[in-house]
Amino acid sequence: MTEFLHKYVLQSRVGAARKLRMGEKGCFYTCSLYQEDHAKVSRLIRRMLAFFDSKDIPLTILKIGAQDSWYEVDPGQRDPWKIAPQALLALLDATPGGGVQAALST
Repeated sequence: MTEFLHKYVLQSRVGAARKLRMGEKGCFYTCSLYQEDHAKVSRLIRRMLAFFDSKDIPLTILKIGAQDSWYEVDPGQRDPWKIAPQALLALLDATPGGGVQAALST
């Protein structure tokens, strides 16, 4: 997992390992959807979802609005922002209508 994040998310091996050890509280990737780099972000997210699924490693995926801040997400109470991988894929396939941000953690 560390090597995957190092290669595709361009994190240092030490930083990736540290975030993975943090589990659900250690988001290893955050992004805005529907920006000018949507195609690139979409490909990367799909690659991550497929990789973690192939290893049977569940992901915690959070979704907030474009105008919201990650600081508003209570680390101890993330349920209101959690979405399933299928919901994230649906967002990636949707026609951009409003900004959305996503974060992934193990």
